[in-house]
Amino acid sequence: MPPAVPAAYPPRIRYCSRIAIFISGFTALAYEVLWTRLLLLPLKTSIYAFSFMLVLFLMGIAFGSWLSMRFNVSAGRPVAVFALLEVLIGLMTLVGMLAFSFLGKATAGFTTDFYAGLISSIVMVLPVAVAFGWQFPVAVRCCITDGCAPGKETGWAYSVNTLGAILGSIAAGFLLIPIVGTARTMVFLAVLNVVIGIILLWLSPRRERGKLFPVISFLAASIVVMAFQVGDPYRYVMNERARQYLGTSAQVYAFYEGVAGTTVPAGSSQNPLARHLFVNGHGMTVLSSETKLMAHLPLALAEEPRRMLVVCFGMGTTLRSASKYPGAQIDIDAVDIVPHVYRCFGYFHNDADRIAAQPNIHLYTADGRNFLLVHKELYDVITIDPAPPIHSAGTVNLYTREFLELCKSRITETGLVCLWLPPGPMTELMMIMRTFMNVFPGASLWGGFDLPGFYLIGGHQSFGQTEEDIKRVVKRLSEIPDLSEWRGYYKNENMLKKLYLLGPDDFSKLVQNVSEVTDDHPYTEFPLWRG
Repeated sequence: MPPAVPAAYPPRIRYCSRIAIFISGFTALAYEVLWTRLLLLPLKTSIYAFSFMLVLFLMGIAFGSWLSMRFNVSAGRPVAVFALLEVLIGLMTLVGMLAFSFLGKATAGFTTDFYAGLISSIVMVLPVAVAFGWQFPVAVRCCITDGCAPGKETGWAYSVNTLGAILGSIAAGFLLIPIVGTARTMVFLAVLNVVIGIILLWLSPRRERGKLFPVISFLAASIVVMAFQVGDPYRYVMNERARQYLGTSAQVYAFYEGVAGTTVPAGSSQNPLARHLFVNGHGMTVLSSETKLMAHLPLALAEEPRRMLVVCFGMGTTLRSASKYPGAQIDIDAVDIVPHVYRCFGYFHNDADRIAAQPNIHLYTADGRNFLLVHKELYDVITIDPAPPIHSAGTVNLYTREFLELCKSRITETGLVCLWLPPGPMTELMMIMRTFMNVFPGASLWGGFDLPGFYLIGGHQSFGQTEEDIKRVVKRLSEIPDLSEWRGYYKNENMLKKLYLLGPDDFSKLVQNVSEVTDDHPYTEFPLWRG
């Protein structure tokens, strides 16, 4: 038998309850955006971070709604219980942040124990979601004017809650995170929940408060204290992760939070070459000769290059090396979807400001694919260095046949496309190679110096079919001083010759009978639970 609906509350309580329902929806979806940003650290990719968060949240609100009906604790005092649940949401949000920081610190930034990341995700999301689920049926009762016809007021409650949810997700992702950061936004939302709870408690009829008044007052005071102690879990975890990568001498130079992601440059105080760039917790790149070769190899293969496009700026090493390529000055465009990587350029290269100020250097903040769709200019060289790992969210868009065909349409008749392929499962590597070979039948396969991975190089014409081609390129590379800045490889022609792995014929045989990656079949983006 359904619980009895209390008599209608005065208008001011009903209106304030609607406002509280709106704010509840606002904070709920804002929390989802923030949780997804944090869960990128233990779960590695936004696809699974968002999916896991959403599963936990939906399970939580379903279970909370069931608990609300099963244990009808709000009977006779829905406003006071509504207030209590709002305060509990704020409290559990802060507790979840503390748990995330503790587990992240105990596992070297979630690098030593994957299951600790799952546990921290559950602790951070599930209790809050249960409270949200329990809260909504209680909140609706505060708005009902006619217990025999609750449909209209219930519809209004859903409407304002949905509107709040829409605005909350927009505000969190596009305003609050870039302006105040993830941690401060979470604390702000937790305090907002508490303030709403206190206002509801103050408005509730005296008969409803009873023993809840001292309980809620104590919880609210605890939250105020915790708000000043909770700190920034993202920074805690990234500090530990930097130490795991760089040792005890690790230094995190800056934190840049934006719409596209959180960018963290780090390095070692003892080794000037030990530098890392993290985006959303992932190590994007390091100071290595491979990123230098990313520029010099296709430029050495191209015939009198004049224009170059660097897709995925990263540390800026590829652009920097291209600017130092011997011969005529090259006009270089660089594009990256994360604007803060440009601000990190100076942390990795002392001459960054001078290079960025050169009139032939142009930096763009955009998606690489959309940039090519909008800009119709032709390039002599296009380099593509997608964010690792291969399955990271969105990276597959730089591996598909459609994107590679777009790149092919944006190079000159003698132009080249160079795609860096980082380590990964052999199945995925072969599929990407097959896709590249299908678009560039004359492609060749090259290796690096130290880091595992491959350069896939192709254009409208074939290359690498004779030993003379290889000798010519090796000679050009050996004459480039920039390649020796960190290592002396350019002096060793035998080592340079070993970079060349396969020509078009052998490359084609290697990837025969392998499926390709397309926009409709982004196979590499979903590494788990595949048949």
